[in-house]
Amino acid sequence: MPRVRRFRGVVSELARWDSGRDGLRVPVVLANGSTVYCLLTRGAAQALASRAVKGARECAGVLRRCAPEIVAITEAKLGRATAKVADVVIAASDVALFRH
Repeated sequence: MPRVRRFRGVVSELARWDSGRDGLRVPVVLANGSTVYCLLTRGAAQALASRAVKGARECAGVLRRCAPEIVAITEAKLGRATAKVADVVIAASDVALFRH
């Protein structure tokens, strides 16, 4: 029987730009094996990159470079949630709070 390896991280291959919410929507696999969708706003991408991020392609680059931090922020937000959350939105303020 093959062993299943637990994967924790962002599934960047499934990331899609959401122009209505001005961010990148991506599935995030958590440490417990569950998956939630995360919306990384352009402001959050700029805060992670410490520079201006103009569009979907640059946001995807930030997603790849900062994937472990995005997973950690997602897990922290879910840990503070009082109800079940379908989607997690990461804004610039979340990045600042996480890095503080």
